[in-house]
Amino acid sequence: MNKDQFIQSLCPTLPVSVERPISRPEKPGTRFWVTNNGLWVEISRPWMYLLQPVATRNEALTPFGAINTPILELPRLPRAVMEEFVEAAREACPNEIGCWVFWNPETREARLVRYEQKTSTDAIQYDRPASLPGESLVWDIHSHGRYDAYFSPTDNKDDFGDTKIAIVIGNMDKTEYSLTARFISREITIPLNG
Repeated sequence: MNKDQFIQSLCPTLPVSVERPISRPEKPGTRFWVTNNGLWVEISRPWMYLLQPVATRNEALTPFGAINTPILELPRLPRAVMEEFVEAAREACPNEIGCWVFWNPETREARLVRYEQKTSTDAIQYDRPASLPGESLVWDIHSHGRYDAYFSPTDNKDDFGDTKIAIVIGNMDKTEYSLTARFISREITIPLNG
């Protein structure tokens, strides 16, 4: 198998039919779809599904069909898991704190992992925790202590290349905390809140 064949086996590029809609993949992975309205990426994991344009069409039309509606399907973070993390973040304030939440799609259970970390008021150093069999990392959550919730340049660098939901909470010294969330997959970033 040459390099081109290997890349196509991992990430096929397919034309969209003019006669029938695309079918969802049978196994997790990434596919690109060439359409008459641009290039679309389809990313499937046991816990999520994305169909999103990555390049809109220019004046050169293709003879292929179209995809008209982006799709993003994600699981909801269980309230009890978020409450557990918020409590830990309030206790750690003014320092930052982080956790990862793994999801098992068969049992539909979330597992919060507070990994070994060195924290300060503006940084977290940690080693990535391992998942258990059947689990996927879904949520990467950290706090900003007394500061507002936002994605810093360090967060952007850390998130690049992963497929996950990233959440930052801030203002942990106040009654109402701030929160920002985004879905990331490869170089695609989709904000999940205002």
